[in-house]
Amino acid sequence: MFSSNSLRGRGLTIGITACCGVSFMLFGYDQGVFGGILSNPTFQKQFDDPNTTMQGQIVSTYVLGCVAGAFLSMYTGDRLGRRRSVLLASAFLTIGGILQSTASTLPHLIVGRIVAGLGVGMNTTTVPMWQSETCKQEDRGKLITIQLTHLVFGFVLANWINFGFTYCPYQQISWRFPLGFQSFLAILTASMVPFLVESPRWLCVRGRSPAAKEVIARVLDKPLEDDEVLASLQSIETTVAHEMESQKPGWRTIFSNGPQQTFRRIALGVGVNFMQQFGGVNVVAYYLPIIMKRSFGFSDRMSLILSAVDSMQWMFWTGLGTLLIDRLGRRKLLIVGAAGQSLCFAMAALGLGIGTKPLEGVAVAFIFVYYAFFVRSPSDSEAPSHLTSHCRGYPSWLYLSCTRRNSTPAFTGTSRARLLWSWNG
Repeated sequence: MFSSNSLRGRGLTIGITACCGVSFMLFGYDQGVFGGILSNPTFQKQFDDPNTTMQGQIVSTYVLGCVAGAFLSMYTGDRLGRRRSVLLASAFLTIGGILQSTASTLPHLIVGRIVAGLGVGMNTTTVPMWQSETCKQEDRGKLITIQLTHLVFGFVLANWINFGFTYCPYQQISWRFPLGFQSFLAILTASMVPFLVESPRWLCVRGRSPAAKEVIARVLDKPLEDDEVLASLQSIETTVAHEMESQKPGWRTIFSNGPQQTFRRIALGVGVNFMQQFGGVNVVAYYLPIIMKRSFGFSDRMSLILSAVDSMQWMFWTGLGTLLIDRLGRRKLLIVGAAGQSLCFAMAALGLGIGTKPLEGVAVAFIFVYYAFFVRSPSDSEAPSHLTSHCRGYPSWLYLSCTRRNSTPAFTGTSRARLLWSWNG
């Protein structure tokens, strides 16, 4: 009979990757779903045609929840463990989805957005750590790259679901179902967690080395007394013991350098995320349907079609960018990506500013081209090889998982996440 201890080796790795993937798919879904709903006529009627300021506040309250979730994960990640943190985040997302899909007033909707944001903020901090701490070192890069693929797929899914409901735009289900669907993804994530393992590193920190040994044996699919299992356990215990002897992680630790280069590592991770968030991607991710409708005059349905197609080519360029990273090198892609994003937004602004039909067409084209450069920019580049040789294809959301010190995984990860979500808003 299948039990919580049945999964081992490759099957266990696939299970953890699937759970983390669905979690990040939900993250991508939440990033994309509200852009199409804001232009929904039934949604606008339900909430008395909210103006652009109120629409911005509705979107931003979700980000506020994400910031709070990142703060909360500082405590849940180290006190509850990775698995229970993911379960708690899934509970927040389930409740948030239900609150949003049943909302009849703006306060009701905003509370739902904040609660869902709590779950997303927790997941974007906890899930990358859980994935990297429960897989073989040589598999970390490709497995966490899969998370990026799931993230983009969730964004694509949200856009196509919004488009599908344009065929019944004057029914309540046209906006309630897309908001409620996130609860299904959260429940799906939570349903997989009981069959998976806790982080062996967290178990060692809590003084549960025998349990950590069992987890390592299951991940490696080897007997408990196998040399590789014992060596892995000893390596983790040695690291944890060193951490206990050193200064407790805190803000002073972040701004120290020393042999571990802590500040430099964190500055690299945070700096890359800063460049991502201020590179304009959130304008495209959150508001593209609105931009297409109000700035270019497209109908609701055509705006959502264009947004859905744009998200699909984002997924294509993401896959291609992952292949190009090792072929062309990091710096070249970084420079070309950043320059390309600047060019795309400059041409889009020029086309909109002049306002002629041909130039508006050029502006739309460059908005589409933007994602081709975005996946080659700091947003999807990986850690420098001289810092972590095993990091391949890590997106910026996971960058600090590669560059942070082993002694401060939860603290530095949540510090990055809090700043990232603050910039996102």
